[in-house]
Amino acid sequence: YATPFSEGIAVVKEDGDDYHQLINTSGETIAKLKTDISDTDFNPNLYSEGLLFFRGKVYDRKGEIAFRLPSKVNYVLPYRNGYAVFEDAAGKYGLLDKNGEIVIRTKYDVPGLIGDNTVFFYDYNDESKETTCLDFNGNRIFNLDMPAFPIAHNRCVIRDNGEYYFADNTGTPINKENYSYVEVSDFPAPSLFLAYTFDSNFEA
Repeated sequence: YATPFSEGIAVVKEDGDDYHQLINTSGETIAKLKTDISDTDFNPNLYSEGLLFFRGKVYDRKGEIAFRLPSKVNYVLPYRNGYAVFEDAAGKYGLLDKNGEIVIRTKYDVPGLIGDNTVFFYDYNDESKETTCLDFNGNRIFNLDMPAFPIAHNRCVIRDNGEYYFADNTGTPINKENYSYVEVSDFPAPSLFLAYTFDSNFEA
């Protein structure tokens, strides 16, 4: 078992071992992580901003426990801009800071996406698709009854009836241009994105 390197560290496990190892790019062991949780449990095991969520614990780059997770936390997604989306035992999503403190309580159905200084959460069902944009203190900035995704420079992309347009950090459109598709990553690039027009040309 081995993960890709992330921030210069990978998680590996050899057959027969009852522990996992953190190794650097030279193949040297940084730490050994013991676990009694089955390897079949899904986990990407990748470092982000110096922290690794691994089998119910959060480790620093030395392989030491960075902080104790609140009991309601079931899973932690990678950190970005000092925060991470987490899942509770009921399958709802909220936001943690780098001290393990819950800053936005779990209530959302779909994992959020973290922007420059906001987080976008989603509630999707058969009748509606709602986006809630919050700051990192949990203050609501705007709600939309359609999907929206954070990108660089405090802007977002909004999908409306199969078309995409760009908006500012209040959800207000910044121009009248519509696109047939906009490439949006879970970890937006600092300043680069692709926006495809109906005639298959693209702008970046």
